[in-house]
Amino acid sequence: MSKEEILNEIMLLLNEYGDSSSISPSVLEFLSLSDLEGIKASLVESKKHHLDDKEWLQQFKKEE
Repeated sequence: MSKEEILNEIMLLLNEYGDSSSISPSVLEFLSLSDLEGIKASLVESKKHHLDDKEWLQQFKKEE
C-alpha cells in the first residue's frame, strides 16, 4: 500500500469522528510508511474503543 493510500484512509477515519478535515499531502515528505501505518493503526484502535465505550454506555440508557 502506498503512502498516499494510507493518508487517504487516515483522513477517512478522522472524518468519521466529526467535521470534514484534510491533511496536506506535503506531510508525506516527512513521514515514513511505518509512521503512517502506526497513525492508521492508532486511529483504528481508538475507533474500536469508542465503539466499545458506546456499547457499554447503552446499558445505562433510560428506558422510555
